[in-house]
Amino acid sequence: MVKKIIPFGICFLLLSPCFVLLGLTQKLIFPKQEELIWALSNSFIQAFASATLTIFLGFIVALGHLKIPSHRFIVRSFFETLCLVTQFIPVVVSLVAILNLIQPFPMGVVGIVTVHAFLNFGLAAILISQHMRSICIETSDVARTLGVSRFLFWRKVGIPQMKRELALIFIYLFSMFFTSFSIPLVVGGGRGTTLEILIYEKMRLSSDWSSAIILAWVQIIFIFALSLFAFKNRKKAVKKEADLTWLGSYFGAGFLVLVMTGLFVGYSSGLAEGWIQRHELSIFSSDFIYGFFNSLLIGLMTYFLVIGIFKSFVFVGILPSWFDRFMNGYLAPSTSLTCFVFLVLTPADQAWSYIKIPIAFTILSIPGLYRMGFGERLGDLKMQIEQAALLGAPPYLTFKYVTWPQIKSHARFLGALVSTWACGDFAVSRILSTQDFTLGLIVQTLLSTYRMSLASLVSVFLLLACFICFFLIIGWDYVDRRKS
Repeated sequence: MVKKIIPFGICFLLLSPCFVLLGLTQKLIFPKQEELIWALSNSFIQAFASATLTIFLGFIVALGHLKIPSHRFIVRSFFETLCLVTQFIPVVVSLVAILNLIQPFPMGVVGIVTVHAFLNFGLAAILISQHMRSICIETSDVARTLGVSRFLFWRKVGIPQMKRELALIFIYLFSMFFTSFSIPLVVGGGRGTTLEILIYEKMRLSSDWSSAIILAWVQIIFIFALSLFAFKNRKKAVKKEADLTWLGSYFGAGFLVLVMTGLFVGYSSGLAEGWIQRHELSIFSSDFIYGFFNSLLIGLMTYFLVIGIFKSFVFVGILPSWFDRFMNGYLAPSTSLTCFVFLVLTPADQAWSYIKIPIAFTILSIPGLYRMGFGERLGDLKMQIEQAALLGAPPYLTFKYVTWPQIKSHARFLGALVSTWACGDFAVSRILSTQDFTLGLIVQTLLSTYRMSLASLVSVFLLLACFICFFLIIGWDYVDRRKS
């Protein structure tokens, strides 16, 4: 009975922001039409431009990835690490590097698109490269035999073959950028007000709950439509490898190295200037220590919540087919909407931030983590679970001795990843907290007041906190595996 209830409970948790909005939808006053159109158009323009530019740059870098032979494992791993480094480090640290590199920085929609593309083209490159290696196998061999040029192959054969996969990647990126909150909050300015920022302003600045609910429903309906389209066109990638090095290009690899070198130079220059001004931070030393440990606490609490949900998945074992389809097609609600629920249901006392922020992060991250291989890993254990049931093993023993030992390392890695994001967060914390009590919030405040050098210096301690949080979890997993 419990195994049947758990999937419904997880769905209810993930959909809870929508249910709360349904309960609040009464006697609402529609926001100003000009305000809504302005924010909606900005959201659409920046999301479309960001997704287009990200896929374009990602395709170029994916060609560089193809150029690396499969037997060059170390080189390929280094390349993939460079592509994904901005996905692992806190967003605010990447913002510090970009704002130090590009001066003066173009605030508004142009700035949002620039940062989105900088931070996500590496992720797009890995996704596109995976599809290239699984789709263009047979046609690439034929084209190479016939002497077709690389440019002609991609224009006439490769890209048309991949149009479905490219469309799905575009939808994924578009939905992520459409609901982006952290980037527009810092670099949007007055001219880059998006729907997400407008919801935040209605909630926190003007206390216009009625308009915030209407705006949230507009966003929910739009994202729900995207979810249906993405799910309808989704198909599993074929796991194959082929030698496509002749289709690759060293230009893509050089472009990746150039961009990452630029980010490193921008961050280093800001850090050098911050070191010169370090005396200005001495009076805030107690705040930094307080923020350091609060950031660690938020990250570790998020980890334990995520692992708890993962364990419930594994305890269920064979998940219902409808639940697997839901998790693979569901796009998590926006940051503002999720945080809106906690502002309505919980007191505004600062002590509640230690509870609200980890729960909000869990709701936002679980669907994405499930699609990052966890659901697939659990599905691979289906035969062993069925065999254990046939032998009369109770669910708890199957969980303890069969399924969890095989999947726990992957689950802990994903939990460590989301705990690192939570440790370096400033977006969720900015909405749910009443003061700058974490290092992420302190760095974001310094950026907002144009103290780039000091923000660079403080971000070093934020990186340290994130690394400690990550390696504490990974180290515990290593010790536990050795003991087992």
